[in-house]
Amino acid sequence: MSAVTLKGLKIGYKVRRKQFNIVSDDLNVTFPSGKISVIIGESGCGKTSILRTIAGILAPLDGQIFFDDIDVTRYEPGSRNISYVSQMIGLYTNLSVFNNVAFPLRASHTPSDEIRERVLEATDMMKISHCLSRKPKELSIGQAQRVAIARAIVKRSIVYLMDEPFSNIDKSLSSELTIELKQIFQRLNATVIFVSHDVSEALTIADKVYVMSEGNFIYQGTPEGILKSKDERIIRLLDK
Repeated sequence: MSAVTLKGLKIGYKVRRKQFNIVSDDLNVTFPSGKISVIIGESGCGKTSILRTIAGILAPLDGQIFFDDIDVTRYEPGSRNISYVSQMIGLYTNLSVFNNVAFPLRASHTPSDEIRERVLEATDMMKISHCLSRKPKELSIGQAQRVAIARAIVKRSIVYLMDEPFSNIDKSLSSELTIELKQIFQRLNATVIFVSHDVSEALTIADKVYVMSEGNFIYQGTPEGILKSKDERIIRLLDK
């Protein structure tokens, strides 16, 4: 697994030579290897833009992205060895659960025996091994999200990026999946960057919490430490 470091990263866009920043300042931050780092903050503060930039979906205006000591800033998304799970489940409706989970392995020409072994391992972790022959339309929303996560796990990536993966499911199921996912990522010793707007979810799954406000990180520390913060912006976030 790899630590993810952002050095002097500027995120934004240009229109007719005018620059609009999504984050307020240059970002300099490290998300540690083998840990679950959770970015929380109100909608529009820049959380998803950071994740999309790390994934290579969004090109930075300036700065660098490192996986350990490798500069991946100009790498194409498919060359970064990452898994990305968003709130949009995005399963292939014409494929079975097995083939949805196997898709990234087939795309990388993994041998068929290894594909079967890894798909069975990932679906067992996500408690959907009884659904392997079903199509997405035969799944509940919770089961479909488990399939999407299994598809990410099966890749054995060096970095897992999770963009509010439980925002479209009910609170009780979300809480259940949060606990399960923490146990799985700990078992995998995975480097995870998890975006959330739900403070209780963040405090449950995080090894380290990063709080954003208006494009800046205003807190980096333990889940326990955030509860002791006297910053009014953090207090407002905790009260929601």
